[in-house]
Amino acid sequence: MKAAKTDGLARLKQDLRAGTPARLYVFYGEESYLRQHYLAELKKQLVMPGFEGFNYEFFEGRGLVAERLQEAVEGLPAFAPRKLVVVRDLDLYKSEEALRSMLEQLLKDLPDTVCLVFIYDALQLKTDARTRMHTLLKAAGHFVEFAPQAPHDLIPWITRHFRAYGKQIDRALCEYLIFRCGDLMSGLKSEIDKIAAFAASDTVRKTDVDAVSVPVLDAVVYQMTDAITARQWARAMEILLTLVQMREEPIAVLAALGRQMRGLYAARLALSRGFDAGKVMRVMGYRSDYPARRLLQSARERSLSWCRRAVALCAQVDLELKSGVGRDRARALEWVVAALSEEGAGAHAT
Repeated sequence: MKAAKTDGLARLKQDLRAGTPARLYVFYGEESYLRQHYLAELKKQLVMPGFEGFNYEFFEGRGLVAERLQEAVEGLPAFAPRKLVVVRDLDLYKSEEALRSMLEQLLKDLPDTVCLVFIYDALQLKTDARTRMHTLLKAAGHFVEFAPQAPHDLIPWITRHFRAYGKQIDRALCEYLIFRCGDLMSGLKSEIDKIAAFAASDTVRKTDVDAVSVPVLDAVVYQMTDAITARQWARAMEILLTLVQMREEPIAVLAALGRQMRGLYAARLALSRGFDAGKVMRVMGYRSDYPARRLLQSARERSLSWCRRAVALCAQVDLELKSGVGRDRARALEWVVAALSEEGAGAHAT
């Protein structure tokens, strides 16, 4: 299934280059920026300016009337060989019976005059390969997953967008921006716009990024982890208070802290065995070695036994919170940070 997901995006790009879009696509995945980009590319190829009212039709999946969609798909385009029909957030696998029956009939013999796109935006696609619907969808067209991009693709993209503003940014700062703001292009684009407007010089600096960008939860928890490993307890509590003021869900914060502690434990194991950041990256499933390199630096401050106990502590409190046993959520995170600050939580690095 993973290979099929990758092939879907490659096939879409190939179809666009050749100017021969398929009759059907199912667009899904976390990266909304790319979903909208490729939908716009399809519209550019298939719908001439001024003919949108004839050759482009858009439907919301919620409350979709089967007959209206059927008319749109089977209706002939005006002064063009093909038309584009887009349906957003329709659960193809759980739609009501009349609509599903009509869709199955349409998919058996889609006209060559249409490009039908089902796009998942707010709704998450949950496929079921056992169903007739899935078989018909795969036979009629292509599933295209828009997943978060790898750093080697994101860094040139970030650099190009800053260059459009007349700004330069180096690779190391691009990596930091991805780490701080996440790897979704839709979020990064808004941060790039703010940073470029704020930066006074032609070269973007880390102070510019820190001044106006909004960090994702994992990046803030990473800062808290750095403070904990460096025994800067006041700083750790200050960051925790910031998270509370941001009204972050305690379970989500604890989950992020647990991930960081597992990463720290993996990094400490890697150090003890002479492994590099690449090994930590693979073990933790990171898309880049930037967080792995940072973890290796922090891991030097703590012993293997301390890291092991920190992981166990986070797992214990996480289980208690999710089971509703024992601790008040509002105080649980403070207790975890306080417990990690005690000397009994682990010895100094050896």
